[in-house]
Amino acid sequence: MPYVRRDPSGRIVALLREMTPDAQEHLPAGHPEVAAFLDDGLEDEGTRYLSESDLELARVLEDLIQLLMDKRLILFTELPPFARDKLSARRRAREHIHDGPTLGDASDSIL
Repeated sequence: MPYVRRDPSGRIVALLREMTPDAQEHLPAGHPEVAAFLDDGLEDEGTRYLSESDLELARVLEDLIQLLMDKRLILFTELPPFARDKLSARRRAREHIHDGPTLGDASDSIL
């Protein structure tokens, strides 16, 4: 049965095993407010996971597009202008980070 710490609006912001000066209220583990607090934490973890996963997936998609272009299954010029611009900008950024500045225009190195 946890002790709860609340914010000024009365919302639970922490669950503690031990009583502290700012957490003296004791609620049963199955209390609806405790369950809601724990569910919020799970949603935050899920949201955080999806955000991190989105970043990783973006790189996977870039690699997939590059593979399709290398195999000549799609052409760079077939991509919508926005997609070409984004892919070119990300490639230049990666080249700059990994290889340092290049001579000439980095966009020339796209395909």
